[in-house]
Amino acid sequence: MVYALRTWTYWLGRYHSEVVLPESSTSESRSFYEMLTVASDVLCFCLENRSAVHPSLILANANFLATLVNSIRSQHIFRIPWIQTLVQQIHTLQDSLQTDTFRVLNKIVASLLLLPWQNISEQEWERRSSAYNQFMKNVVGEMMVSTAEPPKLVAWIHVLNDQLDILTTECGNSKKFVGACSRKLYSSCIN
Repeated sequence: MVYALRTWTYWLGRYHSEVVLPESSTSESRSFYEMLTVASDVLCFCLENRSAVHPSLILANANFLATLVNSIRSQHIFRIPWIQTLVQQIHTLQDSLQTDTFRVLNKIVASLLLLPWQNISEQEWERRSSAYNQFMKNVVGEMMVSTAEPPKLVAWIHVLNDQLDILTTECGNSKKFVGACSRKLYSSCIN
């Protein structure tokens, strides 16, 4: 099943870059973006009802959305309102989710903020950089609070390591604003 979903998202990514982007005003592109919204809404539903939804189903939906985000790299996903809420409030979910699910959700957020969108000139780097700065402030704040709880601290270290993995294969703009964010965080910690 997992391999089938990965194959499906690979072909969705190809369809997006070869058909939807070149013909962005067609009904096919509208229905494609509606499908992305529905796929993300399923995860939103699972997260909002996490006490009633089996944890493995939440993890499966998170993995599916992470694969979509990395395969399609569309600004459409970034602009979905609940995704914006996830970007701002991800750090508050650690205690209510399994470690693997929390880590995958952080990968989604990092990918949305750090990876360039396909075939789009306006990348909204300033907006994404600002969101990433806030995301990292939250990560550092949670790490400081978690120093007395080694399992939580280790989970945050994994989140940072995942971001490094994302950046090792990416473009200069992503690396530039991560560097700027890191300098700001380091200087605020020193002062």
